[in-house]
Amino acid sequence: MEAIEVQWMAACVADLVKAERAAERLEAQVRALAAAGALPACVVALVQRVVDEIGGACIRVGV
Repeated sequence: MEAIEVQWMAACVADLVKAERAAERLEAQVRALAAAGALPACVVALVQRVVDEIGGACIRVGV
């Protein structure tokens, strides 16, 4: 594998890790708002699905 490919893959993994951390923060905020009755269940479910997809991507690439 060429060095440029390795750098690109490393950058992608770093971005995925950042996305996972951001998703975890978003999930916590959404849960707090939902507990306060400020968000409908459909929004909570949508955010949870996005968070799950990001987590699944991290698992697939071994992050």
